[in-house]
Amino acid sequence: MEIKVNKYIYFDKLVKKLENTGTRDNIRSVLNKKIASASKRYIKSGKVTPPITNPATLRQRKGDGPPLLDTGKLVDSIRATKKGITYVGYGGYHRTGTEYMPKREFIAWYADEGEKNKIISNVKRDLSKLLKENLRKK
Repeated sequence: MEIKVNKYIYFDKLVKKLENTGTRDNIRSVLNKKIASASKRYIKSGKVTPPITNPATLRQRKGDGPPLLDTGKLVDSIRATKKGITYVGYGGYHRTGTEYMPKREFIAWYADEGEKNKIISNVKRDLSKLLKENLRKK
């Protein structure tokens, strides 16, 4: 049996794009944006644990929402940068905990394995799309 191939795949455009150092930065940027977006959704959905149980803290709260969403300042401050995710300074206390406050991880990538897997799937989908767009048959 003889197999005949009459189409060729050209990798030149794809290789040039991947050699570009900007591609790595672009991938990192896309990943960071997805992590920031997922983290905001994670807080808004009320998945952050543990719940607030301190009576003094409960009295001071402005609303009835989930932990870390009382004023919305923390959620609004979450941003993707070239180097990672940024947020207001007191967010660090929530992520690490203190003597008076338990740790409440709100960065979705670290807080929930399911969220992390969703982010990875989305990035893979976007990269596949990029590959398909840059790997054309002539």
